[in-house]
Amino acid sequence: MPFSACLRISILYNIFIVMNISSAALQEIADFFEVLAVPTRLGILLAIGEREVCVCHLEAVLKLRQAAISQHLQVFKKNGWVISRRQGRFVYYKLSNPSVLPLIYEGARMKGVSQEQIEYFFTAPIEGCSCSLCNPNSNKPFC
Repeated sequence: MPFSACLRISILYNIFIVMNISSAALQEIADFFEVLAVPTRLGILLAIGEREVCVCHLEAVLKLRQAAISQHLQVFKKNGWVISRRQGRFVYYKLSNPSVLPLIYEGARMKGVSQEQIEYFFTAPIEGCSCSLCNPNSNKPFC
C-alpha cells in the first residue's frame, strides 16, 4: 500500500476516534440538560436551592402530590444531583452540587425572567407549610 494511502487511512481513523469521543461527551451534556428539561424538576431544584428541605416543603411550594415529587427526586438521585437524609419518617434533600443553580438563573435571564422573580417564589414562606423553613416559630422542629 502506498504511503499516501496509509496516511489517509490513519487520518480518517484518527478523525473517527475524535468524533466518537466528542459524540460521547456531547451525549453526556445532552443527558445533563435532559434532566433539566422538565419544568417540575426545575421547580424542585429551585425550591431546594442551597439548603436542605423535606418533601412536605416541596409539596407546599410546588402544589404537587408527594408521589409525583418523589418520582422526580428519584431521577435526581439516580443522576447524582441530590443527596437525601432520613430523620424519623421524614426524608430531607439537598443538592449534591449547587453550581447548577446559576445555570438555571442564566437560562431564566436569557428568557427574560429575573433571578429576583425566581428567588422570591422559591424562598418566600409558604402559607400552610409546617416546616421550619416556612414556619420558624412552629412547635414542630421538622415537617
